Amino acid sequence: MLIVLLGILTLQFDLNSFLGSLKQVPLGYLLILLALQCVTQLLLNYQWCRIGKAVGSPLGFVKMFYINAQGTLMESITPGVKVGGEVVRAVLLKKELDCSADKAVAIVALQKLFSLSAFFGLNLLALFHISQVVAMPGHLQGMIYLILLLLTGLMLAILFFPAKISAWLERLSPEHKWMKVGKGFLVELLVHTAKLKDSRLEWWKQFGLAAAIWFLFPVKLFILVYAFSFNGSFLFTAEVAFISYLMGMLPLTPGGLGSFEGTMTGLLLLMGLAVYDGAVITVVFRFITFWFVVLMSIAVVACWKIYQIRGVKDEANTTITQCAYSNQHDPGACGHLSG
Repeated sequence: MLIVLLGILTLQFDLNSFLGSLKQVPLGYLLILLALQCVTQLLLNYQWCRIGKAVGSPLGFVKMFYINAQGTLMESITPGVKVGGEVVRAVLLKKELDCSADKAVAIVALQKLFSLSAFFGLNLLALFHISQVVAMPGHLQGMIYLILLLLTGLMLAILFFPAKISAWLERLSPEHKWMKVGKGFLVELLVHTAKLKDSRLEWWKQFGLAAAIWFLFPVKLFILVYAFSFNGSFLFTAEVAFISYLMGMLPLTPGGLGSFEGTMTGLLLLMGLAVYDGAVITVVFRFITFWFVVLMSIAVVACWKIYQIRGVKDEANTTITQCAYSNQHDPGACGHLSG
């Protein structure tokens, strides 16, 4: 599976262009960016672990790191960089936590609610400010605002009013099977949301973690812009990062490739950067936040599989050794193994 995935990703990745772009970035800046991306991944993993613990299903940090790595690999080869990965995370959480499918999906949905409510809210602010600089057709601008407002409002309603929504759902009696399944999942999600909301400190920590994780992306982009130009505005750079990620989430290409790069390069030109510099910044930023994470995930999954294989072999060797010792002192004690 890993070999096939590496083949797919290699076809998408232009190594010569990347190496040429990478040479334009000072080594010190590059090391800082890689370190910040590692911090981003650790914070994201920490957020997942805290949510699991808050809903009564604690999961080890290393094991959650493996689950996230598997989700990242799926995201990299499916259109729109989230849905496929979340399915994988839900399946693995169900297996590792030995819980119901509804609970596993609810844990995944909770993390998405905190993360995306913060992200969509930041995008609303970014679009409001950048629309003062970039001319957009009125109907398109209005449609984007409406969609973001509806999505943000829906997520915040679930997060802030789970008990009221749950009570309303309980009064419904859906007839179709798929609607009953959907109701069961939503009720499960709302139960865990209400449980998490009862812990006020944990509640606000989750919002803080989500905002901090997203905030690190414009920080990384600003460092790159700073390496090429000393005139970059952090506010505008943050807006470029958020809007580019919003475009990358549209289910158009695997991993959001193309739509993300095109949006970011175009917006960087508005900062006064040369076309070549904007393209280089986009390529390097994409490598740091996407390809580097994919490569790290492949390494994590490979190490996990090797560890599992070695664990099985060690267990088998231990069993054989114990049986050999038992047979020396009590012949026939392990006879059941040969039958």
